[in-house]
Amino acid sequence: MKRAFTAFLFVAALAGHAEQAEDFDGWKVHYVAVSSTFLTPEIAEQYDIVRARDRAVCVISIRDPDDGPATAPISGHFTNLMSQKLSLKFKKIESANSIYYVAVFHFSSGEELDFEITLHLPQGERTLEFKQKIYNMP
Repeated sequence: MKRAFTAFLFVAALAGHAEQAEDFDGWKVHYVAVSSTFLTPEIAEQYDIVRARDRAVCVISIRDPDDGPATAPISGHFTNLMSQKLSLKFKKIESANSIYYVAVFHFSSGEELDFEITLHLPQGERTLEFKQKIYNMP
């Protein structure tokens, strides 16, 4: 089942975007935010993720300079169109060859959200900022 979660992330990233990643001094941070309905019911249940039309997931994965999975404390928030700043609570999910940080949050379909994620990497604190428009999926 953990491989299925990895496959979900790959499909989700391809569904709406080319590779979304940023490099911080050799540490590569991959990120995506998509509707939770991209998850199969089985995967959502396994990882205790609410799968609903008004819920989305933000997924962060960190790779070290040797391209291995890396852990780092992370925190973040997003700002919606009404200028509300909403915190993201990340939980760590480990699979065979990757580590993911996943946060579930409410959203309105078609809304562009501004994300700000703080990463506490070995070389210091770094900030990842990105915009993402998320749509309800059938």
